[in-house]
Amino acid sequence: MARDAGQPAGAVTRTASCGATKLRVTGRTASCVGAGSHLAGRFAGAERRGGCATVGDAAEINDLVDGYASTVASTYSTRNACALAKIEAEGRQFERVMRAYARDLIRADAARLAAALAAADAQCFSDFATAETGGPCDYMGNAPRECRERVNVWVADFRRRLLPVCGDGVRAGSEECDRNDSASCPDTCTTSCRCPVCGNGVRELGEHCDGTDDALCPGQCNADCTCATPGFCGDGFVDSGEQCDGSGAACGDSSLGSEASCVAPGGPGECRCCYAYCQFLGISLPCCPGFACIPVVAPHATTACVPMCASAADCTSPAVCAGICCLPPGASYVGATVPCCTGMYDPGTQTCG
Repeated sequence: MARDAGQPAGAVTRTASCGATKLRVTGRTASCVGAGSHLAGRFAGAERRGGCATVGDAAEINDLVDGYASTVASTYSTRNACALAKIEAEGRQFERVMRAYARDLIRADAARLAAALAAADAQCFSDFATAETGGPCDYMGNAPRECRERVNVWVADFRRRLLPVCGDGVRAGSEECDRNDSASCPDTCTTSCRCPVCGNGVRELGEHCDGTDDALCPGQCNADCTCATPGFCGDGFVDSGEQCDGSGAACGDSSLGSEASCVAPGGPGECRCCYAYCQFLGISLPCCPGFACIPVVAPHATTACVPMCASAADCTSPAVCAGICCLPPGASYVGATVPCCTGMYDPGTQTCG
């Protein structure tokens, strides 16, 4: 990150200092009930010192922290001692990881950051194991998903919001839009994170043409920057009625946290977005053709788009084919991305029932 004008080499920029403060305070808020007022005060103080990449976002960030905390709590149907211990451990993990990135923002050190993240994971895994030995627990062996996968999604989202970079999929700071986060110009955000301007003589994302910049339809450019001849699925432009055309770039995979694809022309759902997960942070997403939405990949609360199959050859061992790829009784479900075929599992042996 470039230093502020007039600062000596090696000095910490005001932008980095503000961003680090906001990362630390956000992490602390997630692990401390009732810390919302603390967040607002610390954000305001950082903004008064100047140089912040974003301003006036304390309420939005606090609401997002509350929403993510509620998502974690909803993972556990029984609010027993084990569940409460895991919820608290995940909050502390979020704080540790946010603090590690805040330190790295002030003084970048890849080796130190990697060591801090590994230590954070080890502590969270240990906390989950301690909770499980005290039992009973609804879910066993879910530390990798909760301590690492879910927390990493949280942290990445907050870093994008507090330290905006054009192209990261989250509109923040001075950006008018950012990929799919584009309420002002849906699906047409330019690579400079500005909404396209029809009439400037330059064809931009979402426009078929603009004045004499009309290679797609020479001499047939309408005043609204569309070609007089209608578009079609497969022309590479997101036309009316289409969500994408040719790739999932317009589908917002960065902001949704689920890899996106675009259904190819010529079949059902052509030029519509589809995803690797059918549920993400409370958002329902469509699976791609050939995949089925499985609400629970036992015993983890993962809603994945699981490949449908015609034979065992379509699945990766130890999965078998039962209309969809799934795990047979006795197979370990640890790290599984497909469900148990019977829908039953044994948390004691961590195998499908």
